[in-house]
Amino acid sequence: MTARAPREHAAVDARTPGRRGSRPTGREPRPLPAFLTKGRGVFSLMLLTALTLLAGTQTWIRVKLPEAGVQQEILTVSGADASKPVTALVVVALAAAVAAAVGGRITRIVSLVMVFGSMALAAVLSAFVANGPLMAASAKIAETIGIEGSSSGAEATATMWPVVAAVLAGLAALYAAALGVVSPRWETTAKYSAGADGQPGRAGAEGPRRVSAQSEAIDAWDDLTRGEDPTAR
Repeated sequence: MTARAPREHAAVDARTPGRRGSRPTGREPRPLPAFLTKGRGVFSLMLLTALTLLAGTQTWIRVKLPEAGVQQEILTVSGADASKPVTALVVVALAAAVAAAVGGRITRIVSLVMVFGSMALAAVLSAFVANGPLMAASAKIAETIGIEGSSSGAEATATMWPVVAAVLAGLAALYAAALGVVSPRWETTAKYSAGADGQPGRAGAEGPRRVSAQSEAIDAWDDLTRGEDPTAR
């Protein structure tokens, strides 16, 4: 019995997690917050870009034209007319967000980088319109009056919508950056979630097996410490 104990001791150590000779086991990653998961995160990003696009259709600038020689005293300028690049950038960002939802890992990362760059630039341009409404409306004023560069005497006031668009675009840019950082974990999280749901997965398939093997090893070690033969059970 004494001669067999070291070999059986080594065998138990090899099968028991945490003992000498055992292999390190994988640890289930901490689940991501709901707003950073793939489905909800990409959907929320698409929603932010769509809301920014909607804000661009509203009236951004109201202009009081000089009374001489004009029939229309008040001119309204939409976001698309005040800053055409903003609309184009948001459309690009929306298309990139859709690509991030359906593409593979590389496509997803590239798409999220595109969303970040496009929406960050859109936020800056929207802020410029809010800060300088007369300059942004100069082209529309010249088109209405019929004289190029004739915005002198006009008074322009920005509405709340360029500020709303700048805030939404900035939030979308930050959100895209956060999703880009955590996106490599989406596959790992999905794998562990599949195992927890009863589908083939690392946690679901190996978890019960590890618990059973660990219990058997502990019972065998207890038998050895009492001087009993664990193979006799």
